[in-house]
Amino acid sequence: MLIRQPPMKTVIEHRTCRFHKEHPGKIYPGCTCSGSYSTVVKPIEEWTEEERRFMADPYAGFGN
Repeated sequence: MLIRQPPMKTVIEHRTCRFHKEHPGKIYPGCTCSGSYSTVVKPIEEWTEEERRFMADPYAGFGN
């Protein structure tokens, strides 16, 4: 059984704490800076032709 997974894209977020906005590069033990990586479904407008063909017929595969 082949499950069709829509094309995904990676989203990278970085949040800088107030201390490091004011004093970049200094060490602070109460730092709350954070970052994350996540994936979300690509909007249809961003799909490549290969991704469109695959979603139309997943049994054909990529690169054909």
